[in-house]
Amino acid sequence: MAIITVTTNADSGAGSLRQAIASAASGDTIQFSSTLANKIITLTSGQLNINKNLTIDGSGATGLKISGNNASRIFEVLNNANYQGVNVSFKNLILTNGKLSGTDPNNEATAGAAIKTASYTTLQVENCQIDNNVAAFGGGIFTGWRSNTTVINSQFTGNDGTSARSERGGGAIATKSEGSLTVLGSRFTNNKGINGGAINSLLGQLIVKDSTFTGNDTTAGAVGYGTAGYGGAIYTDGASAYTNDSIGGNISITNSRFESNKGAGQGGGLFLFAYALDKIALDRVQILNNQVIKDGRGDALGGGLRIGNAEFSIANSTFANNSALSQGGGLWVGETSPGSIVNSTFSNNVADDGVGNGLGGAVTFVNGSNPVNITNSTFAENRAGFQGGAFWGGGLNVRLTNTIAVDNTAKNGGNPWNIKQHTGTQFTDGGGNFQWPPKNPTDPSDVNITNNVRLADPFLGALQDNGGGILTRALLEGSPAVNGGVNSGLTTDGRGAARSDGQIDSGAVESGSNLFTAGITRNGTTGNDSLLGGAGNDTINGNAGNDSLDGGAGTDSLVGGAGSDIYIVDNRNDVITEGLNAGTDEVRSYVTWTLGANLENLTLLGTANISGTGNELNNIIVGNRGNNSLAGGAGNDTLTGGAGGDILTGGAGNDVLNLGNNDNAVDLVRYNSGDGTDTVNEFSRTGGDKLSFTNIASIDVVSSSTGTAFRVGDGIAGNSGFGTGAILATLTGISGFTTANIGANLDTSNTARFFFT
Repeated sequence: MAIITVTTNADSGAGSLRQAIASAASGDTIQFSSTLANKIITLTSGQLNINKNLTIDGSGATGLKISGNNASRIFEVLNNANYQGVNVSFKNLILTNGKLSGTDPNNEATAGAAIKTASYTTLQVENCQIDNNVAAFGGGIFTGWRSNTTVINSQFTGNDGTSARSERGGGAIATKSEGSLTVLGSRFTNNKGINGGAINSLLGQLIVKDSTFTGNDTTAGAVGYGTAGYGGAIYTDGASAYTNDSIGGNISITNSRFESNKGAGQGGGLFLFAYALDKIALDRVQILNNQVIKDGRGDALGGGLRIGNAEFSIANSTFANNSALSQGGGLWVGETSPGSIVNSTFSNNVADDGVGNGLGGAVTFVNGSNPVNITNSTFAENRAGFQGGAFWGGGLNVRLTNTIAVDNTAKNGGNPWNIKQHTGTQFTDGGGNFQWPPKNPTDPSDVNITNNVRLADPFLGALQDNGGGILTRALLEGSPAVNGGVNSGLTTDGRGAARSDGQIDSGAVESGSNLFTAGITRNGTTGNDSLLGGAGNDTINGNAGNDSLDGGAGTDSLVGGAGSDIYIVDNRNDVITEGLNAGTDEVRSYVTWTLGANLENLTLLGTANISGTGNELNNIIVGNRGNNSLAGGAGNDTLTGGAGGDILTGGAGNDVLNLGNNDNAVDLVRYNSGDGTDTVNEFSRTGGDKLSFTNIASIDVVSSSTGTAFRVGDGIAGNSGFGTGAILATLTGISGFTTANIGANLDTSNTARFFFT
């Protein structure tokens, strides 16, 4: 098994990636020279085809991008010469700007702008960024029939799979039937699809673990009457090969977070639909601030999750601040769906169209006579526009045990009778239930949640991380729900804390448990681990191996250990500890960040206008799509602004500053006396990019066929020493500056005078 090294970022020819793929034998690995770090391989002669077992690993060239140039797909994985599937791995790469046009919802030739695979492919994507790819459907990745795909520690941002309005229109990933998709430790942000803004999974097993989904959107499907707009983040249609097989498959989502996703019709966060013998399971999932708007039929069901047609279980999970314009602000359960809800919290969810309509602020059951058991769960301050502030539907098929319903309301103008504030129907009582306030005593049509419920205020605390890294509502001192439950067989609560301090409490949180202190600790192995914290102040230890450490919300402590690690931060108070000579590490940050000791590289994520600052090492710093301020500090640094109007300051050392081609924004390059010799790429004179030199009196401007050099001058026009001073900065590919026109590209902070030949 040979290793082939790519040595040029040219599209083709000797040393190119295209040539390496062509010359590789099955089982080979393609790697990249370190000179390609932070460079772009721009495809100008079409996609790259792979028809053999192959690994392509960019770990030796941090920040390397492979671009489809907004003109073609990036990779297509084909069957081999014997029409058999192949095994392909992509590692440590940035795949961006693949683009395919098409409006045919069934034409797979226009699907998968970053990666498309043939049938029977085994695909692994590890430590990759799949960004800003556009296809008819499956914006980032489309996998073929009976393909098995694993995504590890990767990010999908800004991909789009809407143009064909296909039912298979996943924004980041779409899978064809009879395969599987496993997603571990990955982030999906601001992707757009028709069904499944992030993931669209058809008739195949789906496993999602330790991952986050934020700002994904399927509202492009709101127009029309077909199956469109469903599942702002995830859409599934079955978990096994056939809709009527005798085996069944699994949809499993654990320790993951869905926040601020938006859908139309059904499932603001997730639409999980399966078939007989399939099973749907959610454990330690947080579904927060998701929204479903009305589609062309007027449906708006399941602001957080729409689930249906198969057995389901929801455990140790939180639904909070989700909204639906019609039914099921947090959860909508339909079709043939028996199931259970255990140790879970529903808080401040809303089903309301604003004019007095809306049923089931927390949950709506439209699953006929199929039984649902709700055990040790908390429903607090949910709201419906008409009736059923917490619950709608279900009746005696729903059994409540050790469950709390408190301060749920249904009175936004559509309920002048002031009835059915908590529930539209009465449920079967399993004991240990609490409700407050009681039903309307003046209206005989009103009901409490069960016939034998205890009517008392359970004294709940605010929604927060009470330990275990998940948002819950704890019982306050003096709560009658403490020791108020019956034996339900549960040994832990919704945070993972033991229920062992006497008689079981009602609700999702066991009072007095030693897990009330926030935060969790996760420890890696000696291998390559993907470790995700929760909402608390967590400690994540990578140990040996090339690890990914993501503390999640809260103020976290991240310790990489040996190996080349990736740290993901979203709180400016997070603390990263990296040892000396412990690999080449990267921080990926959603917030303004300064690299600490022994950290080499920084990538800003998301779209916020934030800043990134280096240290004394040779850093690679990459901006996001917002307006960033990037500063290298000491060392020979490479700064890449990308999209947005960025400010780049190389600092001491000989730095490379990449401004971003054709980003329709004005970038500013700052240079201060003593900063070293900088190279500035992608400067736009006509686009109005700016220069600022400070604490330098005079600069000679020297143009050549390759660019413009700014040299220290003596301030004497026409002096024979013109253009011989030390080089301060060079603008590659730029010439033509004169006394008359340079002012258009100078920032107001500039203090230098310029001299020309």
